[in-house]
Order: sequence, then C-alpha cells, then structure tokens
Amino acid sequence: AAEFGPAFSVPQKTLKSLINQVHFAMAVHDIRYYLSGIPFVAEGHTLTLVATDGHRLAFSSATLDTEVPKQEVILPRKTVLELQRLLKDGGKDDGKAAEGEEAQIEMRFAGNQAKFAFGGLEFVTKLVEGKFPDYNRVIPKGHKNSVTLGRAPLLASLQRAAILTSEKFKGVRVNIEPGSLRIASSNAEQEEAKEELEIDYGGDAIEIGFNVTYLMDALANMSQDMIRPSFSSTGLESQIASMAGTKVSESTKALTSAMMTVGAIGSNILPSTPVKVSSGAKTRRMMAWPKAAGRAISLAASTATARVRIRPAMPGRVRVAWV
Repeated sequence: AAEFGPAFSVPQKTLKSLINQVHFAMAVHDIRYYLSGIPFVAEGHTLTLVATDGHRLAFSSATLDTEVPKQEVILPRKTVLELQRLLKDGGKDDGKAAEGEEAQIEMRFAGNQAKFAFGGLEFVTKLVEGKFPDYNRVIPKGHKNSVTLGRAPLLASLQRAAILTSEKFKGVRVNIEPGSLRIASSNAEQEEAKEELEIDYGGDAIEIGFNVTYLMDALANMSQDMIRPSFSSTGLESQIASMAGTKVSESTKALTSAMMTVGAIGSNILPSTPVKVSSGAKTRRMMAWPKAAGRAISLAASTATARVRIRPAMPGRVRVAWV
C-alpha cells in the first residue's frame, strides 16, 4: 500500500477557485507529458497550483490552516477536470460540517498516488511522473509602470477587438499612455478594430503586442472587479494583479495566475500587415509589423518559418530582408 504523507484540508470552494484560475493553461496532447497536468505544491501554510502549456503559465495559491512539510505532486489532466466538476462552490458538506463551517476537502499525497476525501467520497488517483519546470524563474518581477482599471471593461474591449484579428495569430496591439489605453487589431483583409479606455496612468508610454486569446482567458477566469496591469519600461514584460491579490503575468514566456501568464510579444513580433518577402527567385507573402523597423524577428510564411529583419521603406510600406 502507498504511504501517504500528512493530511491537510482546505475549503472545497477555495480549491475549486484555485483550479478554475489555472486549468485552462494545461497542455493538451503534449509530448512533454508532465505539462498535461497541474502540480500541487503544499509547503508550510501555503498550497500552490501551477499549469503551463509552454506558451503561458498559470499560478495560484491559498493559505492552509495547518503547517505541512513540503509535498509536491503532479495531478493528471483528467483528475483535475473531475475535481473541478465535483467540488462545491460553497455551503456545508452534506450536513456534516459544523454550523457556519464551509465544506472541506482533505488531501494526502504519496509517491505515486494522491487521495482526496470530501462529501462522503474518497477519490484516489495516480500521479504524473516527471519534474515540472521551475516556474519561479519565468515569472517577471520588478515592473516600473502600473495602472488600475476595471476587469470587465478591459475584457469587453478585448473581445470586440478579437473579432477582427488574424484567425491564425489572434494578435492585438496595446498602447498605454498617460490617461488612455488603446487596443487595436487588424487582419489580412485590411479590416481594423480600435478600442480606447480612459485610465488613471502617469507612467511611460508603452506599445506591446499580445495574443488576445491568452489575455481573455486570463481575465475571464478572474472574479475580481479591479485589476492592476504592471509593465516594464520596454513593454516586453507585463503583469496584471487583481485588487484582491490575484495576479496575471505577461511576458514572452507567457504566464497566468492568480499568477496568470500569457504571451506578450517581444522578440517574436505578432504579425499584422501583409508584405512580400523575396529571397532569390522565391517570393513569399508574409505578415509583419510596420513599426518594427530595424528589429530582427521571426515570421511564419505559408511554407516555412524564417528569421528576417524589417527595415524602413516607403511610407506605409515595409521592406523585409532575410538574415
């Protein structure tokens, strides 16, 4: 029989909330099998859940009532989704909880198994073998600029802008200046969408590209009314924190949270304007940013992915050379 470690409990509502904030970042059918699940890390008075698909990383944590020695396991994707379905959002545990207490879930981990007890049910699952990447190394820190704004208005603006993004790349440009946040998107048919929000901001002017799907996933899985996006001075990294403590990080590594990380586009510039790229006798139609002059980036052609450099050309046009 498996030797389980010490038991610890959290309210079912808390665990379900943690799972809700990270589950969408799990990998699906990834050869790196340890990414197709969620690490549960219990240490001291903290329970941490993490998920990543290699493009974004979600991090959420909660405080435990009892102190436990460090235990770290990776739960399979199916187990996570089943727990998400079975756990209660609140209320008593089928009448077994004392007056005023929330329904609890008890957890115990072993070398290759995890056991969950709640609502008269005992749920035992195998664990995913392997070592999860060191997520603390990719969560950006020390951002210089930040702004506070409503989560719902930002999400609604992103949803509208997403309608006219490229079907393949789903990219939006975000410009932040004192007093305003502008969102713009376009596609190969030269259709454009523009959104603007009034904000209380006095920091540096920043222009940054995002995969709009990652941003919308992160915001849709947060419940707080207010969020605080934070940005580096270059705009290549950003982090969004809710006013209740939930964080959403954005970087070229792409994170989520209650640290939710998503994909800010820095060195890999998100395509926007159609251009033609010539190499000898070959000409390929590609997508590029007109404002990316002088920066080496990666662009995907219909038949290949090439390393190119965008250089200034005629007004409104882009000249792209192979490098």
